[in-house]
Amino acid sequence: MARSTYTLRKNVPDFKICPECGDRFSIRDDEAPCQYLKRVHCSIPCRNRANAHKNKPSQKHICQRCGIYVFSSNTARLCPGCYDIAFNRVRWNKEQIEFLRQHYPQYGANWVGKQLDIDAIKVRGKANVLGLILGPEATQRLVHDKARDYMLSHNPMWQPKVVEKVFATQSANGTRERTLQRLMAGHQKLRKTSVTKPQLKLYQAMQQANIDFEPEYLIKSKFIVDAAIPKYMIILQVDGCYWHGHSCRFTNLTDRQKRQQARDKAQDKYLQACGWTILRFWGCEINKDINGCLSKITDSLSRIHIDQGIVSDHP
Repeated sequence: MARSTYTLRKNVPDFKICPECGDRFSIRDDEAPCQYLKRVHCSIPCRNRANAHKNKPSQKHICQRCGIYVFSSNTARLCPGCYDIAFNRVRWNKEQIEFLRQHYPQYGANWVGKQLDIDAIKVRGKANVLGLILGPEATQRLVHDKARDYMLSHNPMWQPKVVEKVFATQSANGTRERTLQRLMAGHQKLRKTSVTKPQLKLYQAMQQANIDFEPEYLIKSKFIVDAAIPKYMIILQVDGCYWHGHSCRFTNLTDRQKRQQARDKAQDKYLQACGWTILRFWGCEINKDINGCLSKITDSLSRIHIDQGIVSDHP
């Protein structure tokens, strides 16, 4: 067996030199002579490095913009600096990155870009790579408030002609009537009854005071308010102490009550922007002091009469 092994390997060279690392290597005990003759490198890592050099050709050439000799594999045949200028790329140094880390969460991409003289899109992209995000205050100021201002300034419903056209179209095809029926059905389903006890008590007191009002009044086919005086643009809302989270019963509000109060504030802002005056009464306030609630309503009517130059019928 030893003789046959010797005869198989007697024509095999004693060693080879690896072209990648320059070390000598010989045939292994578990390697066939034909494999050793074909093998060029001493190990698999040397072979992988050689293949990587083949797959990534890098030759010396002249930059077509500045004329210096560079080793580069880009197809534009430009040096790195000229490549950045030509394709509007930004090379960030340590000072710029540190400035970005400190001020981006508070001031955002536009302010940082102006300070560094870099496009805001590039700043935002670098912030995403570094994992930087805007803080809560900056998000509210730069994202939500900005979007709200844009919507208010570009809302077509502020134009009277657009509003008249929309209302005429809705009235012609019956959309307003269907919307009213759908809202009323959902309103009745939510409340289980036609009106709540504090709401009914307020209605009766207003009727006794000879105040003309409309209960369950529809506003612009969007939502229904508890009561309204359309002639003087006054809206009356009765808020239940449990559902809206009054301090008479709750010191710490639940998440549902916080969301409800946020919806009430948003609704009030929308109605005030439309020219309405909103009066909100708590259920406990109506039960304890209904005359005080009526005084608030009559005071609002008196102020509107004074502003419009009308003699008030209410004391």
